Amino acid sequence: MTPNAGLIVAAMIAAATLTACGGDDAAPAAKTVDAHAALVAEADAICKTANDKEAALGAEGSGWMFGEQFDDAEFLEAFNDAGRVALGDLKKLDPPAEDQARMKVMTDALGRMVAALDSRLEVLRAGKGKHDAVLEYERGYSDLVAAAGPLGLSE
Repeated sequence: MTPNAGLIVAAMIAAATLTACGGDDAAPAAKTVDAHAALVAEADAICKTANDKEAALGAEGSGWMFGEQFDDAEFLEAFNDAGRVALGDLKKLDPPAEDQARMKVMTDALGRMVAALDSRLEVLRAGKGKHDAVLEYERGYSDLVAAAGPLGLSE
């Protein structure tokens, strides 16, 4: 069990204990914990699906964009489709109020990553050379990780 999962379980037990002791005002806290846990589970499942698709294409680790694949339009198109689907699915989630800001940062960052790869595809299709899409992709990735970690996502 991951440390975050342990905290979620402990919080759920504490909320259940408070509810069992008769405190009506404890019920919203239990719902908040349940809503956060549900959000994390749904978002992780969406991200895992995208990560699995990307890995199946042959993307190796977070530095894949520094290799040949960043110059392969066919690869980038398939890779970016996984990100685009994940972005759409993540935006459909309804996070609890306390998670909305981080989810927005996360989806905005993923959106920048998708846009950077779209931009790279345009450059490749136009027959042009290098351009700074890799920098924007990396910035988006950093922001995505910074928002996803505190939410408790593992994918």
